[in-house]
Amino acid sequence: MEARAVVREARSQYFPTLSVAPRSPAPELRKPEHDAVNTSGTGAQPQLQSTIYSLPLEASWEPDLWGKVRNTVRQAQYAAQVSAADLENERLTEQASLAEYFFEIRGQDELQKIYNETVEATRRLSN
Repeated sequence: MEARAVVREARSQYFPTLSVAPRSPAPELRKPEHDAVNTSGTGAQPQLQSTIYSLPLEASWEPDLWGKVRNTVRQAQYAAQVSAADLENERLTEQASLAEYFFEIRGQDELQKIYNETVEATRRLSN
């Protein structure tokens, strides 16, 4: 599964890259540009509040003129094949070991059976 993910990652380099970094800064308080008449009688100047939102968007793409991306994809595919072959090799090795142990146990069972028959025959002859 990891090898397939590496191949997909390598193939993603064929396509453009998009990035977005939205920002919403804190509201900004500022004085008005003209002198306003204060009607409240406190002597304080009114303040205006504004919020500026920003949504920068970047797109980039690099053509594969020299085959770098293509070779990276091939390398990832070959690595995936090697990984799959290693897995199958390990599976086959374990199956062979299991078969070997099975036949060894069956052989030991037959030896035990012959030993038991020999002991029984020896008892009958000695009586």
